[in-house]
Amino acid sequence: MPPAFSTLVLAEVYDLDQRLNVTAIVTSCLGLLLLPLWLWLFGG
Repeated sequence: MPPAFSTLVLAEVYDLDQRLNVTAIVTSCLGLLLLPLWLWLFGG
């Protein structure tokens, strides 16, 4: 998760939209958690 923390720091430093940044991080983490299930169901 170091890239996630660094993007949060960059969002703070450059005054970017923090909610969008956090939403993108959460979405990518959920996608990575669901990837094994997806492969098991549709991997053949």
